[in-house]
Formats: sequence, structure tokens, C-alpha cells
Amino acid sequence: MRCPLPASPHSLGTTRPLLPTCRHPAPEQADTMRIAVHLAAGLTCVAILAPSVPVTAAPPEPRDALLLDEDFRKFRSGLLSDVVDARLEYHYLPVAAPNRGWSVSTFASSIPFQRAWRIVENGGRNVLSQTYANDRYRHTHPMVIAGDPAWNDYTLEAEFAPESGEKRAGVVFCYRNDRCYYFFGVENHEAVLKLVRHETSFRQPREQVLASAPCAISPGDTLHVEVEATGGKLVAILNGKIRLEASDDTYPAGKIGLTSDVPTVYRRVRVSTSAENRRRSAAAVADRDAAERDLQNANPGLRAANASVPRPLR
Repeated sequence: MRCPLPASPHSLGTTRPLLPTCRHPAPEQADTMRIAVHLAAGLTCVAILAPSVPVTAAPPEPRDALLLDEDFRKFRSGLLSDVVDARLEYHYLPVAAPNRGWSVSTFASSIPFQRAWRIVENGGRNVLSQTYANDRYRHTHPMVIAGDPAWNDYTLEAEFAPESGEKRAGVVFCYRNDRCYYFFGVENHEAVLKLVRHETSFRQPREQVLASAPCAISPGDTLHVEVEATGGKLVAILNGKIRLEASDDTYPAGKIGLTSDVPTVYRRVRVSTSAENRRRSAAAVADRDAAERDLQNANPGLRAANASVPRPLR
């Protein structure tokens, strides 16, 4: 099929059309045919007719494969991690090792801050309690983490009860480190979905609110949060009523965590994904662990050096 070319902008007074005119399919063919127009420079206009194939989005895979399901019932009562002072900045201490998969991620020099997370009895069962009122620090917040950096495309659910809605209390997801993660929960009487990314200056965190909505809660109210992180799409729901959405692909994967600046009781945490994604994540973790073992085996001198280090006096 041939069509006239558009007139040159320098051809004044021409009667040729400015746009090519081509023969379109009959009306009864409009739903099954489409036209792609290609202009060959200075010569012809060719229209190629091809069947249109309806595109149907594949349904999302069900997220019924558990990555984590924790209600803290099996934990022993007491501190989740003991006081470590500044020694942990340069040394590994067994007391700071993960407790049933959970690690205290942040703390300041004050003893109450370091003793913030503990297992206590509440309502006839053990729960995880954050007991410290963080009125002093803006650049760090009481936080515990679990999971693996390879986790991605997952749904995080948590049930918790903060003493107030004035300061932040909620969950962390796609966690990379203590200054790079997403937060969802309550803060300043709002439901807040937030990106935390390093800092703007010394002890001034760079935080970007991705979405928020007013949220009135009373002290001790039990809150249920659900977060879906899929690629760059984030969906966060509070108590099944407030729904926040945002598009951000800064952190496509990472661990999960709990954080609050007010005393808060956490009763349950659940993380799920699709069966296929859980298989991929497990394979990635296995590959990473194998690479680490290979590096360790290739450096026997490191093992000998560690064995010669004197044990600390008690």
C-alpha cells in the first residue's frame, strides 16, 4: 500500500496533506487488525496489517509459602540481647548473636536503650516488648531484624500495640542496613509509609514520606499492618482500612524488622511469598553460603589466626 508523503514545510501553497493518508481496515476488522506505519525517507509510506493479539495479564502467584511465622511463644523470658557497651563496634560477642533468628540491630550507649528489647508475658503468653521511650535520638531507633538479604517480593504482616501514636512504631521491610530501609506504621498520629536512605548530614537521617494518612489510635490499641513489596510497587494497609500505595524501587530486596520509639508490644510477625520465589530465594542463599565457604577454605591462615587469639578473661 502506498500513501502520499507529508508536504515539506518549505513547500508553501501546496495542496498535499500534511499527514499521510492510508486505507484503514473495515469497521468489522477494527478489533482484530492494527496498522503500523513506516515512512521510508523521501519515498513511500507502507502500512503493515497484522492480527492483534489480546494481552491478558497473568494472575499474581499466590503468596502462600511462608518465609517466617513468629509469635514469640517459644522464647524464654528475659532480654533478647544483653548490654554490650561499645565493644561490639570492633568485636564479635556471642551475647549479640541472633536469638532464634532475631537480632538487636541498633542501640545507643545508654543502658536502657541497650536493654530495650525483651520477652515478657502479656495476656497469658510470651510476646516481644520494646520497653524504651526514645525521646533523645533522631538518627537511631530501637530495632530488631530477622530474615535474609535475598528475600524479595514478599508480604509482611505484623500485630502490635504501641503505648501511643505520637512517635513511630511499626515494621521495617527491604532492610539493607540500619540507615537503608522502608518503614510502615504509625507516627505523629498518622499512618506513614517512609523511605529511609542514609543521611543528609551528621546524625540527620534522610527520610522521605512516600504516602501517609490521618490515623487516630488510643494507647494500647492493637494494630495490624500488612505490607506487599513487589518490584517497585509498595502497598501498605493498616487495620484493613487505611491503604497506602507508592512506587519506589530503591530497595528491591532485604530483611524485615520491627522498630518503635515508644514502648510497644509485638505479638506476631508473618512473612510469605510465592512458592517459586521462595525456591529462588533459597537457591540464592545456598549459592552465597557456598561462595563464603570456598573463600574460607582458601584461606587456612585465617582459621589458624582466629584459633590463636586468647579468650577474654571473665
